[in-house]
Amino acid sequence: MIKKWLPIAIGAGVNIIAILYPSLAGRIAYNIFAKPRKGRYKGTKPILDRSIKSTIKHNSIDIQVYEWIGPGKKVLLLHGWESNSARWRNLIDSLLSGGYHVCSIDAPAHGLSGSTQFDAVKYAAFIDQTMQKINADHVVAHSVGGMALMYYLSHYEGVKPEKCVLLGTPSIFRTIMDQYRTVMQYSDRAMLALNEYITIKFGKPIDYYRIENFSKGLTPKALIIHDEGDLVCPFDEGKMIADAWPNAQFLPTMGLGHSYQDKKVYRTIKEFLNA
Repeated sequence: MIKKWLPIAIGAGVNIIAILYPSLAGRIAYNIFAKPRKGRYKGTKPILDRSIKSTIKHNSIDIQVYEWIGPGKKVLLLHGWESNSARWRNLIDSLLSGGYHVCSIDAPAHGLSGSTQFDAVKYAAFIDQTMQKINADHVVAHSVGGMALMYYLSHYEGVKPEKCVLLGTPSIFRTIMDQYRTVMQYSDRAMLALNEYITIKFGKPIDYYRIENFSKGLTPKALIIHDEGDLVCPFDEGKMIADAWPNAQFLPTMGLGHSYQDKKVYRTIKEFLNA
């Protein structure tokens, strides 16, 4: 019961602060949003123990990198919010059985990577640094990892993969912020303060972060997989990405929710990368 009402109580406090000190309310609301509640490792992860581990420095922040050596092309895996590289354990084994060289990174403030806050812009910078080092041929991304990938493709001039696979990826950042608002029950004033804070911090308002502003850099071939029952990222947003991405295939699924942990999905990914 306490956990249920805690976000509402915090949101009420932010709403009050927004009346008197809107800039402070915006900063508090953003800091709450950007700090993952989970995603760090607890205990050992056998799939990660089998990897070759290394770190890359970006602005004094460690990017945790894992590699599983194979003779074939390199595939970079990008997990989503409040997750980590261990979520890919079944796909890693599937790709290794197909001869691929598999790489994965922990997102900012997740797994063993540094930072106390997460955002897709910082994640995109992590992707850029990793691509410069490993030069991956293909990228598979889940959820907001896919949004960070699209930001990287459209805002960086670095190494571009041949093929990309997106699983349950949002196309509109506003959708995520609206979900956050519902949980916290923020007022219009508080949301305006949050938008102004994000605009100052990143140079763009909330509504800038949408597929229409990323599509110019989406040149690799793509497979967009989205489940009709995904309650985190609405199904229509997957179709929006596929429509905006040249050379994209759209694959709807049923019954997977937002996890996309499924043997048929793994086979489909390999078939797409092999083609």
